[in-house]
Amino acid sequence: PSDVKIAGSYYNGTGASRFVIIGTYAYIGGTGGNTFIDVVDISNPYNLTLMATVSTTTTGNTLMYGANNKLYVSASNNIYVYGLDNPLLPTLEATIAAGTTYGSIEFDSNYAYCSKAFSGPSIEILDLNTNTFAVQNVNIPGQTTTEIINAVIQGSILYQYQADSGLYLIDVSDPTNPVLINSVVVPVNTGGRNKLWVKTLKSVPIFSQREKDIEDSLNFLEGMSF
Repeated sequence: PSDVKIAGSYYNGTGASRFVIIGTYAYIGGTGGNTFIDVVDISNPYNLTLMATVSTTTTGNTLMYGANNKLYVSASNNIYVYGLDNPLLPTLEATIAAGTTYGSIEFDSNYAYCSKAFSGPSIEILDLNTNTFAVQNVNIPGQTTTEIINAVIQGSILYQYQADSGLYLIDVSDPTNPVLINSVVVPVNTGGRNKLWVKTLKSVPIFSQREKDIEDSLNFLEGMSF
């Protein structure tokens, strides 16, 4: 639309690295050496209101997610879990040693699928019920180790897109044993490549007992933006 305009804005004075919206609040992480999470009421988009600033031990909050009424922050080679029983007062409940930087973390009701950002083993799966890793430092056979830009979980299939490499489909129906089931090489710097990934995938035979899950996932992926 030609009449798009800014309804409201919020600036914390120092900059932010990531944010996530949970309910009617935006949780904004500090950037660089700033150790805080701002809680902003966004119920009225024309009047964004800072409700609280919570000091944290994290610097450069790389990724932030909301799941199961908790706030997950990936930073400083750890995953920090904050409880949101009081949404204005995120309370640190757990610090999980990750030992790496993640390019993407995707959630379902029981697990977080953590894709490593740079070279090395490509996936780690965190059990959200125990805050322990079901698998860690897993290098999927047949998968290259270039930078992971993004990932999407759909059903039992995890899609990972890796820079200069392509799109990988990983079966995570058994979180303790993720298995690469297919991959497609995507040309680098290709315009409109989201559609290209899906079009290319649909022309490739997929041999799996979970073909319906995969087909449903591909239909879902067509509507996604990365």
